[in-house]
Amino acid sequence: MHGTFRRVLLAAVLGAAVVSAAVAPSSASATPVVVTSDRTEMVVPFTLLQKLNPDNIRLDVVSPATLAFPNFPIPLVTFPVTGGLIDDGTMIGTVNHAGGQRIYRLDETGEGISHELEVLNFRIVNGNQLWGDTAGLLPGPAASLENASHTVNPQTGEIIFKAEAHLDPVAAQILNLYFETTLFEGGMLLGNLTSYINSPPGYPRPKSASTIDIPFVPSYQPCEFPSFPNRRHAAPLTMDSCAPPATSSSFLTTGTPDANGQPAQFRGSVKLKALLGDPATATDEADVGITATFTDVRKKDASLSDYDGQVLVRLPLRATDSAAGPDQDDTATGQNYPFDVVVPCVPTPLEAIGSACVMATTADSIAPGAVREGKRTIWETDQIRVYDGGSTGVAGSSDATVFAVQGVFAP
Repeated sequence: MHGTFRRVLLAAVLGAAVVSAAVAPSSASATPVVVTSDRTEMVVPFTLLQKLNPDNIRLDVVSPATLAFPNFPIPLVTFPVTGGLIDDGTMIGTVNHAGGQRIYRLDETGEGISHELEVLNFRIVNGNQLWGDTAGLLPGPAASLENASHTVNPQTGEIIFKAEAHLDPVAAQILNLYFETTLFEGGMLLGNLTSYINSPPGYPRPKSASTIDIPFVPSYQPCEFPSFPNRRHAAPLTMDSCAPPATSSSFLTTGTPDANGQPAQFRGSVKLKALLGDPATATDEADVGITATFTDVRKKDASLSDYDGQVLVRLPLRATDSAAGPDQDDTATGQNYPFDVVVPCVPTPLEAIGSACVMATTADSIAPGAVREGKRTIWETDQIRVYDGGSTGVAGSSDATVFAVQGVFAP
């Protein structure tokens, strides 16, 4: 009896039935999460088994999918979840599974096989369809998921998704032709599906913080040892002060009429912009765009000539995302990390303005994989500093000093 039921498994598991699935792009309010593991279970109605058996149509699971009878004679098919990306609010996206099934029809002798079809890479698409790979036999979803519902446990990240699987009408026609039968009917109940979907637990995040444009000012030495306060600042900012002010960089400066007789032309900015990924593609397009611009950068010597070396922009970065752990799917906050951007400086043809230092790049261009699609990355940045190239003019030199820091100028 067990062997008979094993051979007549659910056509629901046909549920994986097509060439490939296009995932609908999520909406602006979507919150995609990375699917990491667990399983989808399909309970097969006994009436379906009775319907398939007379025409000698048999089904069997493909490992690592499994078949069990916890409520004999009702079979339970289980497919391991292997990954995916979905919006945990709408179920838009894809849940991928390992294993599959082999559908076959016995010949008149009952010993040979006249027709067979393997259905692999079973997946749930957008919470309303079942897809799979069948070497191009079926042109659309094999089944629709109806009366769907899901819950999310914010503490564990587990999503429990439930739905009824009904055979797609087009798929039914094609399967009837392929297996030379009339048993498959559009809309027939294939089974009741329950998916246990693991995803990293959430963490507090903003609705939006997609762009920051940071201005820069020349950096000055702190009023502390080895300097000694020799002044008091006026109220209300009453504090010890050191006069005269001394810039931090030993190698670079900017034009200022009352300081060195050159026009005040320095402008500095660093812009960070989140670049959204596209769940409809397999490529990881998520990134952070980085644009750094500094003008009127001069050598700190008697010539005040244009600087033709490099500067280093250092972003003290603290990243919180779901890319930690042995499987790179745990949520965690990393230790502070110095994210460095090298910016070349080029002399300008204008005597009244020093070099221009410009760089437009992305985080992934500097460190591939720094920003991963679906990982809900939060970047905290402490004060961003710009370092000169030291005595060699090369970014990262051992004797480099701070040239500029983020700040505000009140003229």
